[in-house]
Amino acid sequence: LVGFWFLGRPLSFCLFLYASSVGVSRHFDIVKLNDNLILSDYVSFAEALADIAGEINQKYFRKNHSIKFKENETPVTNADLESELAMRNEIIRKFPDHGILGEEFPGHNLGSDYMWVLDPIDGTRSFISGKPLFTTLISLIHDNSPLLGIIDQPIIKERWVGSIGNSVWLGVVWVELVLGAMMVVLI
Repeated sequence: LVGFWFLGRPLSFCLFLYASSVGVSRHFDIVKLNDNLILSDYVSFAEALADIAGEINQKYFRKNHSIKFKENETPVTNADLESELAMRNEIIRKFPDHGILGEEFPGHNLGSDYMWVLDPIDGTRSFISGKPLFTTLISLIHDNSPLLGIIDQPIIKERWVGSIGNSVWLGVVWVELVLGAMMVVLI
C-alpha cells in the first residue's frame, strides 16, 4: 500500500519519529481537535481497534486459511479481510464523517479532514507461515498531519503507541528516539 510509505520509510516508522518527544510520563497532552475530542480519546479508540483486529488475527493464526492473491500477487487471507472490516465498521459507527484508507478494501470518505490508515496484517506471508513477525498498523491523520500511530503484534502481545507531542510507548515502556537510535527506559 503506497500510503504506508513516506520519504522511503514505512509510514508507521515516520509517525513514531514525528510523534516522539521529550518526557517520560505516559499522559497525553490535552490536544483539542476540531470536533471537541482530545487526542487521548483517539488514542484510546485506536487501541480498541487494535484489540478488535488482534482478537480476529489470533483466531486465525496457525490455522488453515483461505488464501487469495491480489492483482499485485500479494496474498490476502480471511483474517486480513475480517479484521479490516471489523475495524472499518467500528470507525464508521463511531466517526461516520472520518475517512478510511485500508489495505484490503476501497477507500471510504477520502476527502475527510480525519483519515484512518489501516493495514490489518502487515506481513501476511509471515502470518500464513505461522511466524509472529506480522503486525497490525493503525494511524490517524488530521489535515494531512499524523496524530497517532499504533503497531500491534497480538501473538507476542507487544504494542507500540505513538502520538503527536508524546513519547512512543511499548506497553508500559517508554521509548525515545535519539539521533536515529532507540533508547528504551523501563519505568
